[in-house]
Amino acid sequence: MERAAVEQLAHKHRPLVFLHPNEAYLPLDFQTYVDSAQLKDTRTQQVVRPGEAFSAQALGQWLQATPEINAGDYTLFLPLGRDTPVIAQYHPDDAALTRVPLYVHHRFTPPSDDGTVHLMVSYSFMYAYNGPESVLCWDFGAHYADIEHVTADLAIRPRGDVTFEQLYTSRHNGGQWIPGAELMWNGGERPTVFSSLNGHAS
Repeated sequence: MERAAVEQLAHKHRPLVFLHPNEAYLPLDFQTYVDSAQLKDTRTQQVVRPGEAFSAQALGQWLQATPEINAGDYTLFLPLGRDTPVIAQYHPDDAALTRVPLYVHHRFTPPSDDGTVHLMVSYSFMYAYNGPESVLCWDFGAHYADIEHVTADLAIRPRGDVTFEQLYTSRHNGGQWIPGAELMWNGGERPTVFSSLNGHAS
């Protein structure tokens, strides 16, 4: 399948995401987060290359060239913590939300015996902050740089017809596949996804 056809299908079936009306920690683009963050060694609490502004591309290239940094001992943190403006930079009704990018990745499965190929399209969302969950007056689960995703499973038959088979909805400890027939649809082509309060699980 040509790239243009893949992009057309990915755009056609992109999810329509509804945030909780009380959501305070809103999505943003990755570059905005990088612009506000610093890289820290969590073992020593030392900031790596302080004061240096990274573009998302430059950061990625540097991490590739420095594999020892690209590990669990390092984190992109927000120096001002929850007071960082990018954590809640606009109201949920703000038109700026319509400009938040949706990061898309796709792959094809090997053909089945009848020649059907599955196009798996992952849609990722970036949040500056995952808010806490309260249980018995205790707050837990809060962290920076919250990335959530859903994945569409599109079956492509040998004759070229495409069926939306199922949607994978994610949360931090796993997720589940929901058959297309059980989804809520917007305009018959876009699955509706509801984001949980603070944690953004779908």
